Amino acid sequence: MDANGSALDRAVQRIRAYAPDMLVVSLAVDTSESDPVGGFQRQTEDFLRVGQVIGRTGLPTHFVKKGGFALDALGVNVANVLCG
Repeated sequence: MDANGSALDRAVQRIRAYAPDMLVVSLAVDTSESDPVGGFQRQTEDFLRVGQVIGRTGLPTHFVKKGGFALDALGVNVANVLCG
């Protein structure tokens, strides 16, 4: 997750610099390695880190759920983002 993590870290820096009142996140978990459509390699634990990085913005955050077709992993991946 190094490349994606550093991109996410840079995005959070830009968000902080912009200083919005709230953050709206389009949450797609089709990046899961078990997703039959996405073709990505994100592991379930990676979603926890994504949530932690987003949480460091300190902003009220609204998630709009989209994408994610690995039904067995879907709930865990979404929960990991929210718990992070």
